[in-house]
Amino acid sequence: MKTTRSKIIKGISDYSNDFDKLNIEFNKIVKEDGEKAYQIILHVLSHLNIEDEKAKKVWKEIVKHHKSLCKSLKREPNISTTFCDYFCSINKSLKSPKIIDLHIFEDNEKFSKLDCLTGLYNRRHFDEILKKESARALRHNQELSILFLDLDNFKRINDTFGHLVGDEILIKVAQVVMDVIRLEDLAVRYGGEEFVVVLPQTQKFQSLVLAERIRIGVEELGILIDGEKLITTISGGISTFPQDSDDCKRVVDYADKAMYQAKGEGKNEIILYSQDKRKYFRIDYFKNITITNIENQDVVNSINALGKNLSKDGILIESTKYYKIGCKITLNIPLSKREIPLIITGTVVRIEAFSSGSYEIGISFLKMNKDFKKELGQFLISTLSLSTNFLKQTG
Repeated sequence: MKTTRSKIIKGISDYSNDFDKLNIEFNKIVKEDGEKAYQIILHVLSHLNIEDEKAKKVWKEIVKHHKSLCKSLKREPNISTTFCDYFCSINKSLKSPKIIDLHIFEDNEKFSKLDCLTGLYNRRHFDEILKKESARALRHNQELSILFLDLDNFKRINDTFGHLVGDEILIKVAQVVMDVIRLEDLAVRYGGEEFVVVLPQTQKFQSLVLAERIRIGVEELGILIDGEKLITTISGGISTFPQDSDDCKRVVDYADKAMYQAKGEGKNEIILYSQDKRKYFRIDYFKNITITNIENQDVVNSINALGKNLSKDGILIESTKYYKIGCKITLNIPLSKREIPLIITGTVVRIEAFSSGSYEIGISFLKMNKDFKKELGQFLISTLSLSTNFLKQTG
């Protein structure tokens, strides 16, 4: 998929001497990729960083100025002439413009910012990206999320199969990231097997939906080695500016810490940074479930209860029956697209009595098998994705 910038550069290359056709091409790009394209047009042509809301107005003024030049010169100037005259005589943002071939400039500019292996932005350019996007988020009172990713067991892969295989995996993971993220998101190879994605105007839960798509995409990658498929996984952490901190560098550090927490939880996980004790996000879950006290198996004591919210490590329910703290119970938890409920064992960690005679009970899940944990996680993410209506359909 071509980036907005590459489309603009191609348009300039094709129509540098035909301003009207170039303007038509730019209008087409804006229609396809949004009005952020105006800012990129001005940056490609002048290397000036003009705010989104002003860029459209400036481009319209340039189009108007071109028509004025055509009338006064009685010929059609090319895009470079129009641009230089506008910014030197009208806008006066350029004091001493330097003429350089666009493709030479773009090549130098591009390779100074990109990681040569993966094609993502490099660590050196990351600080500039973060500073710019956090300032924009603060100015417009918007959230900015950081996704920190690290490939699991990558050193072992390199040591076992060699660095060529490791490089191939890094390239494929970078492609997964680029296939999933949106036009306005920015992906960085942070170092070694670490990646960072900057997500402007994105809440924490929304970021989780995107991060899970990356995690699943990496898990589905496969490289055949001696006829066997090598399975790769990735762990990640998410933090949000300014919700977690108004210091953008600390937000990155928090996302890094959440990623290491995911590693500690068994890897192949995405965890949201939080200053409270909860490890995972929760969703509303108002479904009837069956619970059974397994500490007294001589008595048939299964009852129905109402779920209230659900996470990967526990559930909150409302029941008419009292259970003491520490009591072990089994729960039959219905999930969509599953013919029979998921059976999970848990322990009561909190209970609160209501005046109506019912009880709100917090239950922490005990260790469950890997398949159940994965299925529960997928259910939570799919529910979250539907509720946020966040990601566009891609196929």
